[in-house]
Formats: sequence, structure tokens, C-alpha cells
Amino acid sequence: MPRPTANALALEEWLLDRCRTGEAVSRRDAQRLGPIRDNDALSEALGVLAEANRAREALDGRRKLIKVNPALLGGNR
Repeated sequence: MPRPTANALALEEWLLDRCRTGEAVSRRDAQRLGPIRDNDALSEALGVLAEANRAREALDGRRKLIKVNPALLGGNR
């Protein structure tokens, strides 16, 4: 499995666990607390997730958020 895909799967699993009560987590928290600490690797993984419509980055003022597709959270709520 290509490294970006493996990173995307690990990130998605972490995001789904982390976003049980909401649809977003800050990019800073994802990089600091999540499975991928390297900025470039995190960007690649987010690109894979965005292409698959699983998660996307968004701005909330100056904060960068990672928003999970709400359809993925249906079973977690």
C-alpha cells in the first residue's frame, strides 16, 4: 500500500475516533496528537481523504480545521 494511502487510513481512523461529538478537529491538534506528525505527510494524507470525500480542510477565522464527512459519523453518534 502506498505510504500516503496508509497515512490517510491511519488519520481517518484517528479522526473518526476523535470526532465522535463533532465534525471537526483543528489541524494543529491533528498534527500534535494524531498518528502523523510530519507536516508534508499530513498534507498528503489529507489530500487522499479529500479526494475520497472523507474529510477536508476548512478555515474558521485563522484556525485551520479538518472536517470529517458527517455521513461517516452516523454510526459513531
